[in-house]
Amino acid sequence: MICPLLWPPLSSTIRCSGLAKPCSFSSSTTTTPSSAGTWRRSTTPPPPHGERKVFIDTEFFVFYATNPNNNHLGHVNMRNLKQLLKGEHIVGLTGISFEKDRVCNACVAGKQLKKRHPTKSIVTTSRPLDLLHLDLFGPSHYDTLGGSKYGLVIVDDYSRYSWVFLLKSKDETYREFIVFAKKAQCMYESEIKAIRTDNGTEFKNYTMQEFVDEEGIKHEFSAPYTPQQNGVVERKNRTIIEMARTMLSEFKSPHNFWGESISTTVH
Repeated sequence: MICPLLWPPLSSTIRCSGLAKPCSFSSSTTTTPSSAGTWRRSTTPPPPHGERKVFIDTEFFVFYATNPNNNHLGHVNMRNLKQLLKGEHIVGLTGISFEKDRVCNACVAGKQLKKRHPTKSIVTTSRPLDLLHLDLFGPSHYDTLGGSKYGLVIVDDYSRYSWVFLLKSKDETYREFIVFAKKAQCMYESEIKAIRTDNGTEFKNYTMQEFVDEEGIKHEFSAPYTPQQNGVVERKNRTIIEMARTMLSEFKSPHNFWGESISTTVH
């Protein structure tokens, strides 16, 4: 039975009965199939308007609520079933006890989570440019005033100093990084030892690999579908985008000013 005042619905009387026969409902009575396959009539009055209660055949609810697979209830956990009973959301259901951690194999397989990555609380580099984290965000729904759609973010692992370069397309990534690397090594009189990126083709290509090989730079890649391994720049991406979005909202600026907002955030 589907109750509009309670979402999601608890169960389907047709599926509970296993019979392809309709159930009839009215303002005063409800006709439902019994366990023997015959029809029974309930004269329980409907709930007052605004109250979230469900009137169903108690026998069927008890059977499926206490079923170890609890598949007809969407594999809801025992704690929620207990709350339904405690809140008297099911009229006529009393004296049922629920086990706290009663789960089935499908629940374990379908609701399992990946193990959390350990938090890195120390900096393992000893000087600036020892390790650079690179990532690309975009495309944006709106072009900047200069026609850019993407942003290349570079974060130094030691100092956490950041650079952002606005790009019109992804294929500009390796060219922008090559120019940046040459300028940074000359300006800071230091060599870049390693860079860390994801497996995107904007970073993993022949031109980029040829440049890092010539410069003696180690190119580290994060594992596929594991952005946590490049979490420094992933978090910086989110911080920059949220700050830029906040400034645009505060001053009611047009959306295509997001490039200027990004540049102001990382100055």
